[in-house]
Amino acid sequence: MWRRNVLVAWCGLAGLGLSAPAAGLAAPDEAFKTAMTALLDQGWQASPKDQTQDELAGYYARAAQARPGDARAPYAYALVQFRQHKYEAALKFLDEALALDKANGAARRAKIWLLVLTKKKSAALVEIDTLSKFFPQQDAPPAAGNDEFVQTAAFLGRIYAYLEGPGLTTANNTSLLEHKTKLWERMPLPERSAFEKSFNRVASRFGELTHTKDQTQADEKAEQERQRATARADLLAEKSEAEKDLDGLDAKAEKMRADLAQQTSDLDAQIAPLNTQLSQLASKAAALEGELAVLQNNVAGLLNQAAFSKDPGEGSALRAEALRQDVLAARDDADLRAVQLQAADLTARRLLLVSRRQTAQNRAQSALDNLDNQEAPLRATLKRVAIEEQKLNKPIRASTTRVTAMSNVLEALSTYAALPVEEEKQRLLDSLEFAMP
Repeated sequence: MWRRNVLVAWCGLAGLGLSAPAAGLAAPDEAFKTAMTALLDQGWQASPKDQTQDELAGYYARAAQARPGDARAPYAYALVQFRQHKYEAALKFLDEALALDKANGAARRAKIWLLVLTKKKSAALVEIDTLSKFFPQQDAPPAAGNDEFVQTAAFLGRIYAYLEGPGLTTANNTSLLEHKTKLWERMPLPERSAFEKSFNRVASRFGELTHTKDQTQADEKAEQERQRATARADLLAEKSEAEKDLDGLDAKAEKMRADLAQQTSDLDAQIAPLNTQLSQLASKAAALEGELAVLQNNVAGLLNQAAFSKDPGEGSALRAEALRQDVLAARDDADLRAVQLQAADLTARRLLLVSRRQTAQNRAQSALDNLDNQEAPLRATLKRVAIEEQKLNKPIRASTTRVTAMSNVLEALSTYAALPVEEEKQRLLDSLEFAMP
């Protein structure tokens, strides 16, 4: 009978581990009530990083000082820490609460919940074992508070279903089964039924969520494959169009180069004989210039000798010779002028042909540069298409944002066994209206 009596006391006030108020007790400790109310109200509104943390610690200290042995103070502070996602601190104050009241079922359940949440399965199993010892014996008669036993069994059913499903790991699975078997043996039939129903509901929920996630993942994978097939087709069409345009531009460039080669070849064929003729004329002009220089020099010398000759006959002969060579010089000078005029005409014709050749080259080069400018974006398109094709060839991502969100819900402890912090807060506040021994 001791297990049932202890659990009745543990479950006495809404599962908080508090005894029911007795008639004729003194008014509740106002200092304790004020500090507890401020701790819970302010703690629910405070940010984990704001300056009210020191105030909260002060409220807790005043509550603990007002009633040093009351487990409600550390339990309330643990709920505040949990509310602010400070799970290690919450566990610390839950331990303090349980040190003051080992039969505090609410604190024990909260600790089990947090240990499972923080992946401390072995420690959670130890706490579950401790909690299970408060169940009534198999042959114990029904007693007040039996609903609390059933609710605790249902809670443990959800926890075990989570550990065997979403929270399953490869470590300590044997010990999990052993603890579950031991717990099952300790529970009376009503608690077993509650445990099994909760366990099955969580397992069913886990199966439904798993199926939905797997189906969503398969659907999104199929959609990604469809989108990739469409994208590949679009890229192939874009690539084919770009390659076709490039082939056309390459053909134009090749024709331009062939036309230029033909034009320059024709012009070179016209320039070549002019170069030969100009070379010949240059040689002829050089010879005439040489002969002219000799004759002009001879004429000057003969005339000089005639001027200083004392023999009239000799002077007359020298002047006659000078005249003859001067006539030859005049003929060579006339021939030289004719050669120079012919060379000037050939040079003008050659320059015109060279100019045409250069114009043809410049025009062709400009056209080829224009083709290059047209090719540049096409080649950039092909490069981009190649990069995008490589991306499309990568394995499809196993998880999209939607699937990841579904996985998070699937694996979350709160999906299957939420910690009722709001209810626990209200129960604590309600308990402050009664005097405690």
